[in-house]
Amino acid sequence: MRSGEIKVNSESMIAKISNKHEEEEEKIATQEYRIQPVNKYNENSTLTLDKLKKFWKDILETFKARRHMVLYASLITGELIGCESGVVTIRYDKQYAFNKQRLEKDQSKKIVEEIFSDILKEKVKIEYLIEKDESTQRSPEQLLKSTFGEEIVQIIEE
Repeated sequence: MRSGEIKVNSESMIAKISNKHEEEEEKIATQEYRIQPVNKYNENSTLTLDKLKKFWKDILETFKARRHMVLYASLITGELIGCESGVVTIRYDKQYAFNKQRLEKDQSKKIVEEIFSDILKEKVKIEYLIEKDESTQRSPEQLLKSTFGEEIVQIIEE
């Protein structure tokens, strides 16, 4: 040091930094990521479909009161079909598939789940389904029988 020569041991610092970086990458690579299945959203949920149907009008009125009329209109065309482990399932006919797409947007999803959770007093997740078009799969005879009953409809083949 008196002679004006300063020796810097830079090699060991670089080696330490690169070793530390490699160790962090190994930790990240070996971590197990647990993905929570949709149907296990809230295992402690006491919410049932009957309870949800009782609150349905209140939920829709809350959307109107908070001036989320587009979301209100989108939800009103759906049908509540299930509620299990904090996951509410709403089904849409094929003709209302655009409502499902609108409700699944991030901002809309956040608002909908927030209002549902506020009214129901527990955290819920909303899942949307589109009903398959069964009219193309059934014959006209089957459609008539299911609509009017087999006793009334008599199919006469020519």
